[in-house]
Amino acid sequence: VNKMVDAGVMALTDTASPAEAWRVIIPGYVPGERVAIKVNLVNATLDDTDNNIDALIEPVNRIIGGLKEIGVAESDIWVFDASRAMPLRFRNGCDYPGVQFSGRGDGCNDQGFSPTETVVFAPPGGYPSLPDQALSQVLVNAHYLINMPIMKKHSHAYVTLSFKNHF
Repeated sequence: VNKMVDAGVMALTDTASPAEAWRVIIPGYVPGERVAIKVNLVNATLDDTDNNIDALIEPVNRIIGGLKEIGVAESDIWVFDASRAMPLRFRNGCDYPGVQFSGRGDGCNDQGFSPTETVVFAPPGGYPSLPDQALSQVLVNAHYLINMPIMKKHSHAYVTLSFKNHF
């Protein structure tokens, strides 16, 4: 998994090393800035015994390792899913004890939602409007965001793609 993640970020950025790649992906990083990693735990529960597809910690571990290579402190890395529980199997598999986790209603440092920062939906004419949606405090406090969707079949679309991970 580590080799796969490293090869992916180097190919994405056309660089020769993982550290170079992360410097391109997280440009101008200054120590103390927060990096949020949005994982997809849409099927998760705290004990997570259902065997449904959810995020795995192994690629997240390598991303954290890459971020540390460019000077990001573990305490400035937040792994989160604002709308789902952060399973114990996921947290317990993290190789980095200083990383922050935030999930919904699981006693896992739930940061909640901003009372003021929202996303405003303005659909094109003819489509019903949606109410404004509050942003996760993890996002509000982050300087950088890494989106880790799960590419899978979806009941309402052929694949979920990456933006839906933020819904």
